[in-house]
Amino acid sequence: MFTEKVLGARFWDYSGMPFNLDGRVNLLYCLFWGLLAIVWLKVIYPFVSNYIGKIPRVLGEVLTWCIVVFIVLNALVSAMALYYYSLRMAGISVNGKVEMFFSIYYPDTLMKMIYPNAVLP
Repeated sequence: MFTEKVLGARFWDYSGMPFNLDGRVNLLYCLFWGLLAIVWLKVIYPFVSNYIGKIPRVLGEVLTWCIVVFIVLNALVSAMALYYYSLRMAGISVNGKVEMFFSIYYPDTLMKMIYPNAVLP
């Protein structure tokens, strides 16, 4: 919903499937994700939790912050790459350094491969 309202892009559309809500969610995938969540909570997480508990506190905090920073930067770069991709698709010329960086390192062919179902304005 965020990317649709902010970027004007839609990454999936389930409107052709039965029991969907405005094409964003459908019953079949909800059941699969629910089953996966149960398997995670009952089987996988207790096993992983034993190993997480063995990590020293300071190291755990450092690793956690490193992961948080990585995720935030990854989301920011992805959002910017998608934004400049949408500008290129709209025919708006890009000529700044940032725009050139994203057009060189995130060309249209790569963006189409990463976001094959993106529907841009």
